[in-house]
Parts: sequence; C-alpha cells; structure tokens
Amino acid sequence: MSPAAVLRRKLAVFFSVGIAAVLIVALFIVEVPALFGVGRYEVRLDLADAGGLYPSANVTYRGIEIGRVTSLTMTTSGAEAVLSLDSDVPVPADSAAQIRSMSAIGEQYVEFLPDGEDGPYLTAGSIVPRDRISVPEPIGGALDQLDATLQSVGPDRLALLLDETHTAVADSGDALRILVEAGAAVSAEAAASADSTAALIDQVGPLLDTQVASSDAIARWASSLAGTTAQLRDSDSDVRTLLGVTAPAAAQVQALFEEAEPTLPLLLANLVTVEQVAAVYRPSLEQMLVLFPSIMASTQSAGLPNVDNPSQNTYFTATFNDPPPCITGFLPPEQRRSPTEFDVPDTPPDLYCKLPADSPIAVRGARNMPCIEYPGRRAPTVQLCRDGGYSATSLEGLLSPPN
Repeated sequence: MSPAAVLRRKLAVFFSVGIAAVLIVALFIVEVPALFGVGRYEVRLDLADAGGLYPSANVTYRGIEIGRVTSLTMTTSGAEAVLSLDSDVPVPADSAAQIRSMSAIGEQYVEFLPDGEDGPYLTAGSIVPRDRISVPEPIGGALDQLDATLQSVGPDRLALLLDETHTAVADSGDALRILVEAGAAVSAEAAASADSTAALIDQVGPLLDTQVASSDAIARWASSLAGTTAQLRDSDSDVRTLLGVTAPAAAQVQALFEEAEPTLPLLLANLVTVEQVAAVYRPSLEQMLVLFPSIMASTQSAGLPNVDNPSQNTYFTATFNDPPPCITGFLPPEQRRSPTEFDVPDTPPDLYCKLPADSPIAVRGARNMPCIEYPGRRAPTVQLCRDGGYSATSLEGLLSPPN
C-alpha cells in the first residue's frame, strides 16, 4: 500500500473519531437538543421570593436531575422562574417544590417532592403555585446581626472569652464526651417521641401568646437584668472575694452536716410530727401572725407616749363571786396544795372545768375551746373534738357582752 493511501486512511479514521466525539459532546454533554427544546417542556414557578435561585440552576426530582432553570424574572408580587424539564420523567402536578442549597457558597437548586406517583402530571405551561413552594430563609440578616454582635463585644473581649473557654474545657475531654453521648441519647429519645413532640409544638401556641402579651414585662426584666450584670461588673473584686471564701464556708457546712448526721434523721422525723400539728392549727397560726403585729402596734402607739404614767395599765372593777368560780373537774379541797409550797407535783392531765357547755360559769375555760379540725365544735381535748364535742351556737348568748 502506498504512503498516500495509508495517509488517507489515517485521516479518515481521525475525522471519524473527531466527528463521533463532537456528536457525543453535543448530544450528552452540551445537550444541544435540549437547547432547542427537543424532548423538553417548560414549567413555571410562582415565587414570593427568588430565594437565591439563578438561571441554569439544576432541577431535580427525588434527587435525580431532570432539568434546569432557564430564566428568572421579577413580577409585581414576587418572582417567576421558568424550568425546562425532561419529557421522559413525569412529575405529579401536586408535587411540592423546594429551593435548596447545594453547598455553603449559595448554589441553589429546585427539588420536586411528590406525595405519590399518580397523575395528573405537569405539562408544558403548568404553573406551580407559591403555596406549594418553600424558599429557604435568607441568612444575610442573621449574618449582619452576628457581625454586629461580635463588633459590640470587641476583639479583646472576644479573645478573652475564647481563652477562658479554652481554660474551662481544656481538661474536660471525658466530661465533654459524656455530655455528647448524653446529648445523642436525648436526641434518640426525642426521635422516638417525635409524634408527642409534634403535638406539643402544635399546642404551644397559647403559651407563646402569653409571652407576646408579657413582652413589656420581659423587656423590663431584661433591663433590670442588665442593671444587675452592670452592678456585678462594678463589684467584680467583691464577687471574686466572695467566691474565694465560698469553698471554705461550704466545707464547714459539709462538716456540720456530717457531724449532725446521727441526729439529723431523728430531728427530721420529729419535725414531721410538728408539721402535722402545724398543718392542723394553720388557721390559728395565720390569725395570730395577722393580728399580733397590729395588736403590738396599737399597744405601742398607746403605751409608748405614756410610758412614764403608771396609771395607763391600771383598771379596777368590783366583782365578787359573779359568776362563781368553777371547781367541778378539779382536785377536791383536801388534795389541793398550799400556796406556800414550792414543789411541782404531778397532776392529772384532764383537770379542767367540767360543767355543762351551757353553764354561765367559766365560759372561756378549756371546755369551750374551738375544735380546729372540726369548725363549729367545741371541746377541751382533741379526742373529745373527734368524738363529737358540742355545737358552739349554745355559747353565743354566754359569750356575748351584756346589754
């Protein structure tokens, strides 16, 4: 074979391979037919906000690329994106569309998420309404606020914060690991309780409404907190001194509890009895705590200005055996002690006036004590109160002052 024939064959093979490569690139890489609309149809997205979308952005259906954004224009109420989709992939017409980020540098794409496989399907000229389109929240405002916050802190304080944080967690590797593991366990438990959590979130609206209604109070609280923190900053040396003495004081308190450990359970057990008695007599205690300060105030207001006048505490009245004293229920005369004796003998526990309830003698004695557990009853002892006592209505005439 002559050299010319060999050269012609080589050139023919070269041109054949070149043409095949150009066709492959044009058909599968550049997708020239798609540029002319072959095998494609257009769908429009009615957007309230472009959300960072741009022409030539990818369009996917359940993660598989099916088209691209061909144009993006502004409208009077938002924006409109035109999508060129592959005719071989049917997309249900009720599919939701989401604008998502492909990377951290802002590469957006459109993702169709259908509820099912059944039709009807999107066709040429279909419009996806904005109520089925979700747009990512813009992060520009958040970044601006973060930058303003960092600028308000200042580089020196920020460096100090980082240094203090490093000092706080430098030797806490095991503790941080436990914290992360605990957080993972909590997250797993939260995932298992997703339905309950969703119900809680749905029902949290009234609570959030109360927070909105309390916004003024929260603002005042924040202002007060700012004043408190400012005072703490001004009293930094005092706070550091307090923290320095806290550890020794805590050690002393711990030592006190350790020394009291043998008797503390007994004391707490006895306090249970005291608490039960106080719970029963709570109304009387409350009345005493309410009346005693006012009585003392009125007494001092009358007594202190006349402290040098002894007659202010003197009151005389002429009464003799009216009414007569009560001796029923006490020791008989032969067992009574002489007033000249100084010993303290044991006496029976039930010595009180045992006259009938309607007797006008010693009406303010023990037999007419109110029953705290049973309002309306009167009896000298708790047990008699529980056994029934008697009604207090019969004492109204006896306890009322004479006309």
